[in-house]
Amino acid sequence: MQIAVTFRHMETDEGVKGYVKGKVQRLQKYIENPKEVHVVLAAEKFRHIAEITIIGNGMRLNSQGRDSDLYVAIDQMVEKMERQIRERREKGRRKRSNPTTPRGALQKGGDVMGWIEESELSSLIQRRHLFAKTMSLEEAIAQLEISRKDFLVFMNSDSGQVNVLSRSKDGGSVKTEGTNGLNPIINKEARREEKVKILDYLKEEWVIPELQGTDKHSLLKELSNVLVKPCQAASVDELLRVLLEREKLGSTGIGEGIAIPHGRLKKLKTFYVSFGRSMKGVDFDSIDQHPSQLFFLVMAPENSAVDNLKLLGRIVTLLKDTSFKKRLLEAKTRGDLFQTIAEEDEKY
Repeated sequence: MQIAVTFRHMETDEGVKGYVKGKVQRLQKYIENPKEVHVVLAAEKFRHIAEITIIGNGMRLNSQGRDSDLYVAIDQMVEKMERQIRERREKGRRKRSNPTTPRGALQKGGDVMGWIEESELSSLIQRRHLFAKTMSLEEAIAQLEISRKDFLVFMNSDSGQVNVLSRSKDGGSVKTEGTNGLNPIINKEARREEKVKILDYLKEEWVIPELQGTDKHSLLKELSNVLVKPCQAASVDELLRVLLEREKLGSTGIGEGIAIPHGRLKKLKTFYVSFGRSMKGVDFDSIDQHPSQLFFLVMAPENSAVDNLKLLGRIVTLLKDTSFKKRLLEAKTRGDLFQTIAEEDEKY
C-alpha cells in the first residue's frame, strides 16, 4: 500500500510520518489494492487535524481526527476509517443476503446511492449513483447557488461525513443534512445583511485579461503571481502550495465555466483577490466536467470561515447573472474587465 503523507502548517517529521504509515497499513486487510491513500496532517491554532482519503475499486473514503495532541488525532482518523470500512462491508453483506434492503439510505464514503420512489407502494423507477466530492460547507453552498439543482451531495471536509445540501421551498435559504441529522438553516438574506464588496479586495493590476496557462497548475501560478507582493509571500510557490493542497480535497471549479480557487495563509490580516480570464478555457476538473473560463482567486486569513463564506457567496451571486458573465467574456482590456466587475459589484 503506497501512502502519501502531507504536512500543512507544520514541519515535516519523519517520526510522525512513520507512525502514520504504521497505523494506516493495518487498513490493508480490509481493502485490496487501493489506487491512492493520502494523509494530510495540519496544525491549527489550538489543535491538530489528521485526514485520510482512500481511493480505489470504485470508492472514495474519507475520515478525520481532531485533537490538541497530533498522535491522538492520527489514532482517531484511523479508527474512524476502520469503522467506516467495516460498516461498508457489513452493508454489502446485508444487501447480498437481503435484496429488500430499505431504499434511500446514504452510505458514508465517496459513492452515494440514491433511490427515487413514486410512493411507499410504488416500484423502483430510477437508480442513481452520485459521487460525493470533498468540500467545505461554504464551497458546497457556492456550488448549489450557481447551479440549477435543488440539492447537492458532498463530503464535508470538516466533519468527514456525507452531507446533503438542499434549497428551501421559498428559495431564500439552504440547509444541510448529514449523519448527525438536520443542521440549522443558513439564511442567504442574513448573510447579505453585512455586505462585502469584491472591490474591497481586488485591484485593477490584479486582473489578467488573457491567462496563458493551459492546465490547473500553470493557471494557479499565473493567478498567484500578481498576489505575491501584496500577500507578503516569500515566493509564488508559497501561495501555489496552499492552493494545490486545497485542490487535493476537491476541485474549486464550480461549473458553468467558473472556478474560485482559494486558500488560507496564517500571515494574512485581510483578503486578496485576483481575477483572470481564459477565452479558450482550461480543464479545471469542474463539477460539470466543462472547461473553466472565468477565475476569481481568493487568498484568505487562516481563521476567517464566516467572512470567507460571505466573500465566496458574493462572487457567486454576481456570476449567477448570465449577462455579467457575457460582459466579462466580451471585455477587451484589463480596464474594461475591472470596470465591468466594479459596476456589477455596486448593483447589490
